[in-house]
Amino acid sequence: MLLDTSGLFCYCDRGDARHADAMVYFDSAPFKLTHSYVLAEFVPLFQKRRLSRVEALAFSWALLSNPEVDFVWVDEKLHRAFAPARPSR
Repeated sequence: MLLDTSGLFCYCDRGDARHADAMVYFDSAPFKLTHSYVLAEFVPLFQKRRLSRVEALAFSWALLSNPEVDFVWVDEKLHRAFAPARPSR
């Protein structure tokens, strides 16, 4: 399962209408994958929705240390490999 920003938000926010579904999907997925750009979006999204930044950061650290989640750090080389071609002038 690819863990994206909105899915993690639903999983984390107990007040979200899809929270229960997100918990079931997350807990039942045999393979979980996410990347650093997701976390880069996750914390600001929590803050934008006026939820606790501290809770978002704590969840992020827990996700990073979860042995069931494969985490990819997007560095410049990986970013360029998947970025659209540079527009010609």
